[in-house]
Amino acid sequence: MQSLNEILLQKKIKEIRFKAIASIVCGFLSIIPYLGVLFALASWILFFIVLYDLKIYGGTKNLFKNLFIVAGIGFFGILINVSVLFVILKPRIDIFGGLYFNEDNAFLAIGTFCVLFYITLALIFPFFKAFYYEIARVTKQKYFINAFWAYFIGICTLPLFGLGAIGVLIGYILKLVAWIKFKEFDEQEIVNLEERLAKEQKKVFDLKWIKITMASFIILNLLVLVFIIFQYFISFVGLDYNAELYIRRTLFYIATILALLSVFLFCKKLKTYKLFIYFLIWQGLSVFCDYILFTPPSIIMSKTAYGSLIIVLNLCCIILAFLFFKSLVQITKEKLFYLVFIFFTCNGFVAICYTSLLITLNHLVFEKLFLVGIILFQVAYFISFLIFWLKLKGQKSVKIC
Repeated sequence: MQSLNEILLQKKIKEIRFKAIASIVCGFLSIIPYLGVLFALASWILFFIVLYDLKIYGGTKNLFKNLFIVAGIGFFGILINVSVLFVILKPRIDIFGGLYFNEDNAFLAIGTFCVLFYITLALIFPFFKAFYYEIARVTKQKYFINAFWAYFIGICTLPLFGLGAIGVLIGYILKLVAWIKFKEFDEQEIVNLEERLAKEQKKVFDLKWIKITMASFIILNLLVLVFIIFQYFISFVGLDYNAELYIRRTLFYIATILALLSVFLFCKKLKTYKLFIYFLIWQGLSVFCDYILFTPPSIIMSKTAYGSLIIVLNLCCIILAFLFFKSLVQITKEKLFYLVFIFFTCNGFVAICYTSLLITLNHLVFEKLFLVGIILFQVAYFISFLIFWLKLKGQKSVKIC
């Protein structure tokens, strides 16, 4: 019969395999416009969790180090390459505000780009190879080695009319096959497993970063409200509308990513992800609603269909917010989170009433009054959410298996 440790290890292997496959699937879904950023975030979070599990259960020592070295070299390589290209091409602004380049140096720019591109790849190669070879060793899957060569050859041939994309795609497929076939860890690393688990179980259940990321989410959203106030109530001439909209959207998207990270880390500590799923769908709909809200209705649909879609999205957000806060109350036993939900619901219903009247009337006499109500309920929602989230308390230990 299998021992309890063997059974737990097999269960953990299945979890790691599922997370790795889910990460790859989310990576494919990240190509979806606008919502893709959420899938990309989920893909990277799952990817880092898989690497952490491989470190604890597989005994990998250099995965994170090699990954960060590759990312660092790649980042500075791109930064240097882009800077050199701008120096060579001498970009200029024409009288109509468009950006154009000096075409006399086009061949020099292409040659310089290729040289710097392949120098960067040469620097990355040993660390990128070590990263995949270590995963292949601990998982006993040679498909990871094949995936590495497909990736690297694909990246090397990307400048050749994009033909390298085929190699990258093959690398994705080989990596997916490797995780599907992953069944066991390397025997030499299993010997020291109990010692590694004992060290991890001594770590304190710390909510510091969970609280910091959520606080950042709320602060950034309050800044978004400041921009809205400037837009509708104050003659703010320092920024034009497009620049203001760009800054507001950037703050909103960064805030959404931080909130997702906070909830995900909280769920990871609790070993349950139902709360994160509700929050992910809720924030995804919020991002989509934000995009629809600031797109002229004539571009995508009629005025009635436009307003109806916004109303439906607001109702869906309220339902998902209820599921999220209900689960949060069950987990934390803090019933005051229902007050946060009430503020959010009031904000949603005011927005729905405003949109409904806007569908039937060309101009609202009390338009600013509706906007004041929306802003006040949003401020109440964010501040109350911040207060109760910061009151969350952790446990002294965490179960690993």
